Amino acid sequence: MIPREVLDYVEKHTRSPAVREQLLAVLRRIASGDCVTWADVRSTSLKQHFQALRRSGLLVAVIRSGRRACLELATQHS
Repeated sequence: MIPREVLDYVEKHTRSPAVREQLLAVLRRIASGDCVTWADVRSTSLKQHFQALRRSGLLVAVIRSGRRACLELATQHS
């Protein structure tokens, strides 16, 4: 489940419905436990949103599966 503060960020900072849906799709994968890496986030606008989420402390990169840095929601990591 995607935390309310992350959903609030998405609602407030995404203007394009297409970008919003892409962002939510990747966040759902992360919330379900899939290992999503920075390389999986291909679009420039999505990368900017994910970097902003990371800077705000809502998203972290965690080393899993050997050396792969998987993105996780901060609530999953704490």
